Amino acid sequence: MSLKKIYFSIGALIIIAVLVIVLFFDTELKPTNTSGLPPGHPNTGEMPSANSAPSQPSKSNVRKDFIHTLEMMKKKVDEAPSTDTNNVLELARMMLDSHQATECIPYFERYIKAAPKNTAAMLDLSVAYYQLKQYDKAMETTKRILTLSPKHTTGMYNLGAIYATMEKKDLAKKTWENLVSKFPDSDDAKRAKEALKQL
Repeated sequence: MSLKKIYFSIGALIIIAVLVIVLFFDTELKPTNTSGLPPGHPNTGEMPSANSAPSQPSKSNVRKDFIHTLEMMKKKVDEAPSTDTNNVLELARMMLDSHQATECIPYFERYIKAAPKNTAAMLDLSVAYYQLKQYDKAMETTKRILTLSPKHTTGMYNLGAIYATMEKKDLAKKTWENLVSKFPDSDDAKRAKEALKQL
């Protein structure tokens, strides 16, 4: 074997070793939500199904650098004029992702006041209410989404989930059946079919 091939082999082994070390020893978790987000949604999204628990990191394992970023963003937003909403939605979503449902609500409301037709922000706000077990407010916000966007399948699915959580199974069934009937090929309709089996 030539000297060039030996050097190339050693270099490849070093790269593999570095990758293994990075993959196996970086154990800090990033704040994510794996409960099935709508397409293109930043980091939060929809209500869990009636019988499922959300799969999220706990407050204790949110990375320190994320918390620092969150604090810096909050300071920046709080010092900005009330008409400046460029970072408000991002902050609200960061708070929701880091289990600060109560704290994020005023920021979502501030943003929605400036952008009253933003159904994605309303969806997040309804999730915050849902997490706080304020189901009436979650339902009111979700119905507002559906008034603005009647074809919002995630809103339809979430409304059914809220009804199911509130033990209004007839309304949950009707809502999910309507979703399946009108939008049978959507991902939310597929999930609604599964949820209907569990009612």
